[in-house]
This record gives sequence, C-alpha cells and structure tokens, in this order.
Amino acid sequence: MKNYLESTIINNIDKAPPRIRRLRWLPNFLRLIILRKQTKKTFQIERVNCQLRTLSDVLREHNIQQIDLLKIDVEKSELDVFLGIDEQDWQKIKQVVVEVHDIDGRVEKITELLNNHSFSTVILGQEPIFKGSNIFSLHALR
Repeated sequence: MKNYLESTIINNIDKAPPRIRRLRWLPNFLRLIILRKQTKKTFQIERVNCQLRTLSDVLREHNIQQIDLLKIDVEKSELDVFLGIDEQDWQKIKQVVVEVHDIDGRVEKITELLNNHSFSTVILGQEPIFKGSNIFSLHALR
C-alpha cells in the first residue's frame, strides 16, 4: 500500500497540500526519501484487539432515532459498516460521507446499496492528490 500511495502522491504532487507540494523542487531521490519517511511515520501499524459492534447495535444501545451525517473512514472496511445496518435503521440516516477504497468493486456495491435505501443523490469524487488511485470520496443525500 505504501509504495502505491507514494507513487500516487508523487504523480500528483502539483495538487498536493503546500507542505507536500514543496517537495517537487527536490531531486527525485531526495523527494522519495522524505516521502517514505513521512509515510512510514503516518502509517505506523499497531495491533489492537477490540470488540466490534454493528452500527445498528450502537443505535439501539443509545436509542438514537436520527443520524444527520454518518461519516465513515475505516480503511478498507467501509462495506462492512454498511452491511451492519439493519433494514429498519437505514431511514434514520439523512446523509453519508465515506472514504471508499475501490477494491473488488466496492464503489459500485456501496452506491447500489445507498440507492436501494432511498438515497436520491450519490456523488463520487476524488481528491486531486489521489487521482489515479483507488481512493474515492462518496457523499450520499436523501
């Protein structure tokens, strides 16, 4: 993942935030060294054991009747979150913003799921720095 992300960022460096865009003036080898150091720091992996619960379980536990904005950013598990929503809870959600890693057609699957649950507007976008990657932003409205 890191090499893929590094090459995507380097290819789109002119569209990056100013802090990263400044790297474009450096020689390629130096740019890559700095970018690798930064991604290593950003993507440190730590194993954590935790109990997973579905969104519907949390809604029931806290007696939540409406979600104005559901934001999901769960690093390649976004479809799992949607599959954890019980049928009766879908109407509680007014809008969704989700970062989707388009692996195995996830963008299409999530879009179809949202359309099937009465979201009338589904907008797919991509941050300029991620152009050419499989990382998308999806916004859905009722």
